Amino acid sequence: MPTNNPFSVSEQNNAARVYLEETVKNYQNEADIWSMASDWTDTPINNLGTQVPLELSPNPSLSVVDLNGGATPTIGARNLDKMTINYGQLMQGRGFTYEALLNNNKETAEDEVMASIESDVKQFMAFLNAYVSRGDGTAGLATISSNYGTPDNNSARCNGTYDSIGVSQLVVNGYYKFYDATGATQRTGTVGSGAIQMTSKDASDANFGSDIPSDVVATDIIVPEIGTTNAATGFIAGLPYIIDSAGTYFGKARATFTGLQAYENALSGALTAGSLMSTYEGITQRGGYFKEKLEDSLWILLNVSMHQTYYNLALSSGAAIGGLRTIQDTGNNPGLDLGYKNFEFTWFNAPMKKCNMLRGDEIYFCNPKYFKKAVLKDVGGLAKGIQPEGGVMLVNSDGVPILTKANYHDFVGQFFSPTPHKLGKISAIQYSGVITQKAAQV
Repeated sequence: MPTNNPFSVSEQNNAARVYLEETVKNYQNEADIWSMASDWTDTPINNLGTQVPLELSPNPSLSVVDLNGGATPTIGARNLDKMTINYGQLMQGRGFTYEALLNNNKETAEDEVMASIESDVKQFMAFLNAYVSRGDGTAGLATISSNYGTPDNNSARCNGTYDSIGVSQLVVNGYYKFYDATGATQRTGTVGSGAIQMTSKDASDANFGSDIPSDVVATDIIVPEIGTTNAATGFIAGLPYIIDSAGTYFGKARATFTGLQAYENALSGALTAGSLMSTYEGITQRGGYFKEKLEDSLWILLNVSMHQTYYNLALSSGAAIGGLRTIQDTGNNPGLDLGYKNFEFTWFNAPMKKCNMLRGDEIYFCNPKYFKKAVLKDVGGLAKGIQPEGGVMLVNSDGVPILTKANYHDFVGQFFSPTPHKLGKISAIQYSGVITQKAAQV
């Protein structure tokens, strides 16, 4: 039987490109928070960003008129401003040697090139979903919980002191940098500004192949390789970026533009039925959620930690309304489901959705129709003209081409809400004895 590859390199590359595009569609649908967002516009806006109108106040024109020849009211108009949604950029690269291409799909259980593409896209979408789930205006993927030297000089302790995520969103063999909590200042002490490769991780620590910067302190963040001036530029925003009245939202002061203020209940304590109720009612009132239809009602988004915490409330002794927490709407007949299925568990007709990349100390009250994504370049291979068909041939340190090609895919866009005042959350929830993302590493 012939042993040569039945496809030309060009045909193989084209098949890989098509497979990449179809795989992207599949994994975009699987991502939880990301899949909820609808496109802001069908027409891409250039990299200066897209303009989102802000209504400061509606048309005030009104008068009581004399129908017998009386004067008309003074005309008015709604008061408008705008904010500019700047795009974030994420890119992933993969390499294939010439030998790998020749050997592909020969005496193997699967097409290794296609399998590699599928794995790469799955991880890229996981990164994108991580940012829209935890993005706070920086490129952080992990928060450091102890100063430099704990547990040793080439490790960073990320045990979830400041979140439930730990090192779960970092990937072994990835290259990372260290910044302060705001993303403005890079930590470079004794090692310089280069990215450092992470060689392993466990439930508490990220371990690197060399020393990490000696000026790292608790609350610092670990970010991927970045080509921007700091880790607060070019970020993909997420739900934690939607807060109450402090700071700015895409350059607009929340204190000035009150429509950009979300409802935030900083609990600083354990979750209670009372805190759920007061937050729910506050957002219902402020956001105008007076209908009980799913298309215009609040959803509750929470991760596995808060899902378990909420369920424990229903089982606690002496819970006056514990039974109500397990009654769900099934058509016109309430049904009791102690096991519950994701999305069938409800709070006063607000469906609960478990999203595993959210912070474990926050619960979000939202309606996904107010989640938008502005897309300049959707996930996929680089735009035509920048990457040759089949990828870019690499060179060695002497500038000599080597038999390895690199392929890249990217995303350029942003996640935002044009109406943050319709969203809200409970933050700073204290919890213990429940499952968290950092509890298991696979």
